[in-house]
Amino acid sequence: MNKRRYIVVSHSCGTSAKDDPYTELAAAVLMQAVDDYIEVLKKLLKGGLAKSEIRDCEILKKELERFFYSQEYEFYTAFLSTEIDPQALIKHCPIRAKERLEEEKKKEEEKAKKAAEKAAEKAAKEQAEKAVKEHQKQAEKEAKEQPENNKQAETQEKADKAESEESI
Repeated sequence: MNKRRYIVVSHSCGTSAKDDPYTELAAAVLMQAVDDYIEVLKKLLKGGLAKSEIRDCEILKKELERFFYSQEYEFYTAFLSTEIDPQALIKHCPIRAKERLEEEKKKEEEKAKKAAEKAAEKAAKEQAEKAVKEHQKQAEKEAKEQPENNKQAETQEKADKAESEESI
């Protein structure tokens, strides 16, 4: 009874429900409880938890479910313009937890894919740089050998010329 009178007084001061800080606070408390409940369900669905973590999640899950059926929950929902059925809320949250889990998996897959693409690009770049360096070394080696080959060719040419002149 007292809370209803408080709500009437709160709303009769010329503020709309949207601008009412008490309504905003109540909505924030309820949204946080729902978000916490969804996150707990998501952790339990994901698995891979130690026994102590599972126990902690189960405890928090039960506490939140008790909150959704408590007078405190009714107090907060009284500030909102619509009534939120706790049973429907508890029924909907596992669906949302599965959706969030799937969204996380997709993000992780995309992140892994981008990391693999980046690693492949890096490997290709390194391989290309290595090939360019090898080509440059080969070109330098050939450039160094070229004068020697030219000298040998000139020497051979002179020898051939001298030999041909002697035979004439």
